[in-house]
Amino acid sequence: MAALGLGLWLAACSSIRQTPLPYRKPLTQLFSVNRYSDTEPCGCSFSPWGGLTREWNFLEQERKSSEPLYLISGTSFVPEGSNFHSSRQTLYLYKAGSIMEAFKEFKVSALSPSAEDLFIGVDGLKAHSAKWDVPLVSSNLFDRNGRLLFAPYLKIEHQGVPLLVLGLSGKPRKDFPRLKKIKVGPPVEALKTLLSTVAPGRLIILLSSLSKEQMLEVIDAFPQINIISGGANDEYPSKVNQYTGSALYVNSQGNGQTLMRLDLEVCTPIRTLYNSDSALAHQQTREIWKSNLYEAEKKIKSSSEPKEKQSYQAEKKQFELFLKRSQSVELQPSDTSTLYRYSLIKLNTEYDGGPNPMHSLLERMHAGVRQLAIDEKLDR
Repeated sequence: MAALGLGLWLAACSSIRQTPLPYRKPLTQLFSVNRYSDTEPCGCSFSPWGGLTREWNFLEQERKSSEPLYLISGTSFVPEGSNFHSSRQTLYLYKAGSIMEAFKEFKVSALSPSAEDLFIGVDGLKAHSAKWDVPLVSSNLFDRNGRLLFAPYLKIEHQGVPLLVLGLSGKPRKDFPRLKKIKVGPPVEALKTLLSTVAPGRLIILLSSLSKEQMLEVIDAFPQINIISGGANDEYPSKVNQYTGSALYVNSQGNGQTLMRLDLEVCTPIRTLYNSDSALAHQQTREIWKSNLYEAEKKIKSSSEPKEKQSYQAEKKQFELFLKRSQSVELQPSDTSTLYRYSLIKLNTEYDGGPNPMHSLLERMHAGVRQLAIDEKLDR
């Protein structure tokens, strides 16, 4: 099926390229989500993934054939779950500087921090960003006076394609320390005015750390968004899909263990995105939703219990919304389709290699962490 899908993609791309207008341009993008301050391979006993050195090796190999646009979203600078300790703010801020230095080497084009990243301090994060020239973007992180903390959007032109990059953060998890002087604005409200002023023709990319419910609200409110990357990893596995509307959803596994690669043939102005495998999966999913909707309607008619009937009515409403949302997904390519392919890059032992700048960076980082432990009696 993968070979057939690739064949259909190439055939569609070839046939469309013969048409003088609209003009198509190749664009390669890489997405990384929820690094959680990890800089080394995971502690797995068999085939550990991740690590800055492997990431650098992959990118060097990749840039021999293309110059990808590298975008990062989610929580980058503090650990997740039980690995997070509120007493280690100084340590996390220090490590964030090393991670930002790595992002400079990786040629990261935009980073959308999560609200949890602000635990290291807004001033410290901005200082690292300025020192290492890594652009920060967020459309809904504000100070206590309602002023945006970072640029609400970035206009980028890459490989001849004009892009608009947005950032949205979800709220910190419930057990996270309270962030003083920081406000997380409602995502839809944050984008209303901003997107109403955007001239058509740009590929719009949203970097997010939103919950599933928030992401769907954004998709419903702003069909002009083309690509959304990021979200809570327990809600979004590593995948690419277009089941929920016109936006293409992209997610990679967290902790710096994988990257999602997206190759597009961009047709401007951008109207729709198409991939043969996704179209087939979408068609199959629609049939399932139709069947579930039919079953819910039957249960509503046969049920005599008010609470039970209310539950089935909620199910019916949900499947109706899914079907409505998915109507904009193209099942066949057209002359105006932007075509895409995707692949999950696993940063495993395949990308082990010789010396690279990350080795010395990590040595300096570890030495600094040891010194912090001595100076401040930190428990590393």
